Amino acid sequence: MEKGLIKKILYLTGSLRTRIVLMFFILLIAGGFATTSIGSWMVSSTILEQAQKKVTHDLRTAWMLYNKKLSEIKSGVSLIANRIRLDSCPFEGEKISKSLDANILLHAREGLGLDFLTLASCRGEVLFRTTGDGMSGGKMPPLEILRQSLSGRTESGTVVFDYSMLSAESKALADRARIQIIDEKNEGEYENEGKIEGKKKKSERWLDSGLVMISSAPVYDLNGKVAGVLYGGVLLNRNYEIVDKLRDTVYRGETFKKREIGTCTIFLGDIRISTNVMTGDGKRAIGTLLSHEITKTVLKEGKQWRGKAFVVTDWYLTAYDPLLDYSGKRVGIFYVGMLRAPYVAVRDRVILTFFLIAGLCLIFVFFGTHYLTKGIIGPLEKLAEATEKVSSGELEIDIKYEGKDEIGKLTRNFNRMVENLREMRKQWDRRLEDQLVQSEKLASLGKMAAGVAHELNSPLTGIMTFSYLLRDKCPQDGVQRDWLDTIVGETERCARIVRQMLDFAREFQPDIKPVNINDLVIQTLDLVRYQAIFHDIDLELNLSSDIQEVDVDPNLIKQALLNIVLNAVDAMEGKGRMEVKTSLRARGSGGRNQANKLDKNGQWVEISISDTGCGISPEIMKRIFDPFFTTKEVGKGTGLGLAVTYGIIKRHGGDILVKSTVGEGSTFTIILPLRMQNGK
Repeated sequence: MEKGLIKKILYLTGSLRTRIVLMFFILLIAGGFATTSIGSWMVSSTILEQAQKKVTHDLRTAWMLYNKKLSEIKSGVSLIANRIRLDSCPFEGEKISKSLDANILLHAREGLGLDFLTLASCRGEVLFRTTGDGMSGGKMPPLEILRQSLSGRTESGTVVFDYSMLSAESKALADRARIQIIDEKNEGEYENEGKIEGKKKKSERWLDSGLVMISSAPVYDLNGKVAGVLYGGVLLNRNYEIVDKLRDTVYRGETFKKREIGTCTIFLGDIRISTNVMTGDGKRAIGTLLSHEITKTVLKEGKQWRGKAFVVTDWYLTAYDPLLDYSGKRVGIFYVGMLRAPYVAVRDRVILTFFLIAGLCLIFVFFGTHYLTKGIIGPLEKLAEATEKVSSGELEIDIKYEGKDEIGKLTRNFNRMVENLREMRKQWDRRLEDQLVQSEKLASLGKMAAGVAHELNSPLTGIMTFSYLLRDKCPQDGVQRDWLDTIVGETERCARIVRQMLDFAREFQPDIKPVNINDLVIQTLDLVRYQAIFHDIDLELNLSSDIQEVDVDPNLIKQALLNIVLNAVDAMEGKGRMEVKTSLRARGSGGRNQANKLDKNGQWVEISISDTGCGISPEIMKRIFDPFFTTKEVGKGTGLGLAVTYGIIKRHGGDILVKSTVGEGSTFTIILPLRMQNGK
C-alpha cells in the first residue's frame, strides 16, 4: 500500500481514536504478514532442508547395505574356494579332485543366497556349474574381475552380464533379467520441468542385460598354484532384497495416506531393474525410465543429484548417486527418495498455525488498542474542545488532569499558556490604549507641526532673502558680514527643520518605477563617501548579482538610505568599518517573514547597513523611530530622520529591522518587496 493512500485513509477516518487504532491495525497487519511470511518461509525451508538431509543420509545407509551384501558374497565365495583343490589346471571334462564333492558347491550357493556359483579352470574352461542344464562346459565370462582372480586375488564388485553370459549360467536367470522397457515418459519427472504432460506411446523395447553383484576367488592345486577360479553372484534384475531391506530398516514401513514414504531403486543405465517405487496400479515400477535431466547429470556427467524430483507418480525428495562397475565405468544409478507430501503437509500445518496465531493476536491487539486509547484520547478531546474555545476568544478555561505522563504535562502547559494569554490580553489592552493615546498625540503633533511649519516658512523665506541681500552689500572683511553669515546659516538650518517637519506631517504617494537597487545604493554612498567625515571609515560593499530590478521610488529610497548611513557615521564618530550588503530572499529562506507584503512569488530584497559604532541600548531601541526623539545634543538633530525613513519604507510595503549590541555596533536591515502589488 502506498504511503499517499495510507494518509488519505487515515484522514478520512474521522476521530483521532479511530485513526490511531486503524494505524496500529495497518502496522500490525503489515508487520504480522511480514513476520508470518518470513517465519513460514524459514520453517518451510528448515523442514524440507532437514528432510533432504535425511534422504542424503538414507542413501549412505543404502550404500552400506549394498556394500555389506558384496562383502558377504566375497566372504562366502572365498571360504568355499579355500575348501577346493584341483589337479594342476585340469582340462574341460577332466575329473576334479577327489576331495571335492559337487554337493558342497550346490549347498554353498543356496546357503549364500547366490543366483549362480561356477568353477572354471585356469584356462577359462567351466568345470562345474551349480545352475543350468549342463553341469560343465563352455567358457567363463571374459570379465576383468575373473582375470584378476586367476592371478591369485579375491575380488568383488558390480558387473553387467549380457544375455549370453546369463544364458550360459542359467536360462531361467536370463529370462529373469529380461525386462520390458516402459517407454512412456512423464515430461515433468524432474524438478525443473513443472507439470506433467500427456504420455506418448513408444515402440516396444526390452532390456536383456543384467546387473550382477559378483565375487571371484582363486582355486589352488595340491601344490599351491592357481588352478582355477570360483565365482558367484546375485542378479539384481527383479531382486528386491536390498531395496526392501533399506525401506524396512530406515523407514520401518511408515506410510502416508496408505502409501510407503520411503523408496529405493537400482538402475541399470536409466532403467529401473530393482525398486519399491509403485506405479499407479500398485505394481513395482520395473522397466520405467529415469528422466533425461537426472540421467544426464548422474549417468553421463558422474555427478550427484539432490533435490525435489517427480518419480513415476508423485513428487519425492531424492538423492541419486552413480553406480560404478568393477572397472570404474558408470553402468547404473543408486536412488533413495522420500515422499514429499508428508513434509509439505507438516509445513502447511505450521504455516496455518502461524497465520491463526497472528490473526488471534491481531484481533486481541485491535480491541486492546481500542480500549487503551480511551484513556489517552479522553484528555486530548478535552484539550481539543478547550483549544476551540481559546481560538474563539474565551480564556476563562482550566482543564483538570492529575496524570504525570506526557498528557498531564501537555495539560499543565496548556493551562499555563491560557493563563499567559489572559495576562498578555490585559497587557495588550493597556498597551493598545497607550498606543491609541500616543497615535492621537502624534496625529495632533503632526497637525501642529504642519501648521507651525507653514506659519514659519513664510517669515523664514523673507529673513533668508533679505539676509542674502544685506550680506552681498557688506564688505568682505567687515564684522557685519560675519553676523549676516551667521544669520544665513541659522536661517537655512531652520528651513531644513521646517522641511523635515513638513515631510513628516504630510501624506505622499511614492513615484514607483523599476530600479537597479545596487546602482541606487552606490549612487547614495557616492554622495558622502568622498566627504571628510568618511576619510577614516572603511567601507565594504557586498552587493548580490542575483537582484535585477526592484519597484521603488528612487529619490525616497536614496533619502532613507542616506539617513541610515549618516546615523551610522555619527555612531562611529567618523572612524570604524561600515558594511553595506544587498541580498535576494524567498519565502521560507529565513529571516523575518514578510509574506503579507511581498509579491506573489514571495521574493524580497534586503539592504543591510552595519557599523562598528557605539551601539544602541534596549531602552533607546524602543524609541528610535519615534518622531522628534534624538540622542544628539540640542541643536545637532531634530529626531525626524529615522521617523521619516521608517515612513518611506512602510509606504513601499516594506519594513526595517534593527539589531544592535552596545559597544560593538548596529545593523539596520531594510526589507523591500521585489514587485509592488497593485502599484502600491
